[in-house]
Amino acid sequence: MITRKQALEAIAQHYDLSLLYELEPHRTEFLVDLAFECISMEESKQSALAGLMQYATRLVGSNAVCPEFRMPKYERVLRGYLDWLLSSPEPEDVEHEVAS
Repeated sequence: MITRKQALEAIAQHYDLSLLYELEPHRTEFLVDLAFECISMEESKQSALAGLMQYATRLVGSNAVCPEFRMPKYERVLRGYLDWLLSSPEPEDVEHEVAS
């Protein structure tokens, strides 16, 4: 499973996400923490993604606090990132792949 540090580093590696982090660091980190909470509670990916994007409406999209992030591209980029984060393999899956 990906770590919180790796998740935040992935944000730093993506230009649009790094801008979001720079202007909204607390909300962005909280969103990452919520994603990890969804994973630990074994919530379905579809349900978790819907809930996370609901929270993210203050970060991206037409209701974003920062006008810079009201463009649809930020919503798409963040959704893709969260989809990737929620799809990260579970620790036992990684161990099984290494053993194969």
